[in-house]
This record gives sequence, C-alpha cells and structure tokens, in this order.
Amino acid sequence: MSRKFYHRALTNESDFAIEDSKEEGSSIIGAAAKGVYGLASRKLSNFSSESKLFSSNTNVLELAFLKPTSELYPKYEHIVSVQEHHMETIPLLQTVPIGISAQDSLEIGPDEGFFELLDYVETRRAYLRSLQKQFEKNPNFQDEENPKAPASLEEVKLKLHFFRTVKRDLKKLTPSLHLQRNSRVSFSDSRLFGKTLDTYAFDFVKNERAGQPNADGFYAEGCSKFVCFAVADGIGWGVGSRRASQSALLGFMSCIRLAIVKYNLRTQFWDTHSIARVCLKAITNAHEFTSALCDAKTTFAGGVIVELVHQESVDDKKKKSAKRPKRKRWAFVGVSVGDSLIYRYSAESKTVVEVTQCDRSGGIRDAGGFLGGPGAPDLRNLQVHFCLIDEGDLLLAVSDGVHDNLDPEVLHVPPIQAGIRDFVNWGDVEPVLKNVAKAQYKETQLRQIIAKIQDISPQSVSTAVMQFVFDSTADHRNAYESGSQLQLNWASTTEEDRARISATIAETLRSPVGKFDHVTCLCVQATRSNVAFPQSG
Repeated sequence: MSRKFYHRALTNESDFAIEDSKEEGSSIIGAAAKGVYGLASRKLSNFSSESKLFSSNTNVLELAFLKPTSELYPKYEHIVSVQEHHMETIPLLQTVPIGISAQDSLEIGPDEGFFELLDYVETRRAYLRSLQKQFEKNPNFQDEENPKAPASLEEVKLKLHFFRTVKRDLKKLTPSLHLQRNSRVSFSDSRLFGKTLDTYAFDFVKNERAGQPNADGFYAEGCSKFVCFAVADGIGWGVGSRRASQSALLGFMSCIRLAIVKYNLRTQFWDTHSIARVCLKAITNAHEFTSALCDAKTTFAGGVIVELVHQESVDDKKKKSAKRPKRKRWAFVGVSVGDSLIYRYSAESKTVVEVTQCDRSGGIRDAGGFLGGPGAPDLRNLQVHFCLIDEGDLLLAVSDGVHDNLDPEVLHVPPIQAGIRDFVNWGDVEPVLKNVAKAQYKETQLRQIIAKIQDISPQSVSTAVMQFVFDSTADHRNAYESGSQLQLNWASTTEEDRARISATIAETLRSPVGKFDHVTCLCVQATRSNVAFPQSG
C-alpha cells in the first residue's frame, strides 16, 4: 500500500501565530525544540478561547464539507500528519453528532489506570503547598527525598496554577468518574481492548522484577458511534513516571468530555476540524494535569474515531467493483507527542499503516517529545493526525515498548532484509532512508502477526502483539534471570556448571535481541456499539 504523508515542517518561529486566552485555567505552552526534528522553538496554544473552539457566527450549513462524490475527497490511503498551524490540511468532513454518557463503556489500564490519581490529588496539592512555604523561607531549598521535585518557587507556583485546571475539571467530572470506576467491569465492549505488561527480567537476588511499577497507561471510552482513546508512556521508572502517564490520560479524557458537552450546547454539528481543535485543547490539558500531579514526563498518542455523516450512495456503490462491497466510512482524528504510535489495520486489504510518524534518527532513547517535566514540554514532534477508516478496521495505539521490538535493528535483522540494499550495518544507513525502511518493516511485522490470527478482534490482536514482544525478548530476559539465579546459588553450584552457565549468558548478552521496556497495546475497532447501555449520539 502506498504511504503518503502530508507533512509540513515548522522551520521558524515566525511561521506560528499564538492566540492568548483569558479563560480561567488556560495557558500557553512554550518549549525549546532542537534535535533530530530540526525545529526551532515553538509553542502550542490552548485552543480554549471560545472564538477558536466555538464560532457562534459560523453558519455550519455553509461549510464546505467534502462528500464522497467530490474530487477533493480524501483517499483511504492518504494519511494526514501535520503540525498545529497546518491543521487546515485536514479534510473537512462532517461527522455524526457525538455525546458522552456516564454509562458508556470504559477500558483502562494497567490495574486501576488513572483512577489511582483520584485518591492522590489532595496529597499532591498539600505537598506542593508545603514546598511553596519552604521556598518562601529558603530560596535554595531542596527536597532531598525527591530528586525530581520542583527546584524553585516559580516552578512550584506554575504547578499550583495548573492545579486550577485539575480541580476545575475534577469538580465537574468526579461524580461520573466514581460511577464508572465502580461500574465499568459490568460492561463488555468488544470494540475496546488494552493490555500492558513489562519485559524486564526477574532478579532472584533482590526477589523483584526490574522496572516496577509499570509506567505505561491507556484508556478507551466507547460510545454508540464513536470511541475516544489514548496511550501514554511515562518516561523513566518509578511511581512518578506511572503518575505521569495516568495524569496525561486523565487530563486528556476530562477535556474531551467537557468540550463535547460545551460544544453540543452551541451546535449539533460536528466535523473533523472541530474534533482536531478539541484534541489540541485536550493535549494542553494533559500537560497541565501531568505537571500538576507529578514531576515526571510522558509521551502521548490518542484521539477519536467517529462515523461520518456523508456515506456513498447506492449510485456511488454501483460504480465500484462488485467484488468490493463498500463498508461504512469512519474517520480518525488525533494528536501525538513523543514516540507512542498509532497504526491502522484494514479489515478489507489486511494491511497495516502507521498513522503517526516515528523519527528514530536520534536513537531509541530519544522520544522526540514529551509532556510534563520540570519546565516546558518538549513539543518537537507534536502533530495532529487524520485518516479515513472503514467499518471493521482496527486502530492500534502502542507505546515504544511495542514498536521498538518490531524494529529490524533491535531484532538484529540486517538492512538488506529490511529492504535496504548495499548496506551491511544499520549505522551506515542515512537517517531518512533508515526511518522509512524501519517504519515499513514494522508495518509488515504487525501485518504478519495479525495474519496468523483466526478470529480477528481487538482482544485477539492486542494479545498476539504483546505475545510477539514478550517472545522476542525471551532469550535476553532469560539470560539476565539465569545470571541472577547463578549469583544466588553460587555457593551450591559446581565450578564446572558456573563456567558453563556464565559462558551461555555471556554469549547471549554479547548481542541481545529485543529491548526491555514497559509494553502497551490498545486496540479499538470502528463499528457501532454492541453494548446494552443508552446510546449517546
């Protein structure tokens, strides 16, 4: 399948105009952005001003919604992936009305997901207020028990300012959140399935697995004709990183919910541009939640899939080949920052294509961007995404723990087997060529994984992908575990066995296959809800 990305890089700060907003809780995010993406400093506007998000003077009946009969109507193969100020390149398509009910289905993870934060909010605010008092007494104060703690009074005040957003949103949403927290297990929505695990080795000497707690997170909310979903990957280890991913997801979801309610009070029309603006506002909200509720960073990828209003007519279908019955058409609109990615699986062509864009020219340790952290977020690769989806298609949102273990270089697949001739070592391949080849290889790997599944569904696909990653890292993981077992049982192991086991471990670790990480795969399907709850749309 051809891969066409409509991407315009931001080359200088003057290309981007900022609109300030006076609405309570609004903010302007700024970030220095240098590195593999070659971008100058850039900023993200909040999109919370009503003039941007809700235009009361716009006669939506006059909007030039593209229809399937239009020559400008996007092709299924075209993936739009652009930066915020080029959002007009997203095709303007009218979607069905969308609304959210407290009884809609919800998939979260791992464990209690972002619900864990609800029990922590007041503790966090009390901690920030205590830091504020300490800095007011001593400007050079340092919290020795928390090395990632805010390092200045200004930073603490900024986090407390962001706390206004947290308190405002949770005040409106807490009743419905508590309702869903208690009742979500009673719903079974086959359109949504997420799974998170880790591939780290167990240390028998310390009697613990490395990398705990898991810092990935995901959520998906299923409504009658649309689904909101996202994956976040807390950067680093520890409780703080876990809270970073949870905070971003909670901030994104709360903003989506409140924006939908507010928008529906203004107009009954929804379209791909209004959804993109809501997603951009939500990514700002995600950063503010992350900054307020923790001191760590996270990557993020998420958005909305929704059914379109304008479908092909009977006459249009007659023009198509009789061998290709037309499926109902949906659209995906979303955002991403960092190296969490989204893929589309076509139920008709059985192919996989990356919707987001991953740049690994800086190495797999460079996420490319993040939310949260001690200062401004890193928005080098912040992008808005769009693609068409046919009914029955799947979207896979994954953390880098998945796609790095689909990477041919990580799997020790030589360049020639990944479609690059005349190169023996990946280090010699030009970065742009390397990125394209790796993206295509990952798509092929996912397609081959899914092709082996007899009954394709979000659950079976997520499970198969996770199993592939776990198996790919097995030899690497087993070698580390054998080493810790040998260390534990050193005194009771013969010298001959020590030498044999040590040699086997050394051989495996000389060139280990796979990358240890927290691993998440969330899969959602474009189809109407089959859950027995009141439809909201």
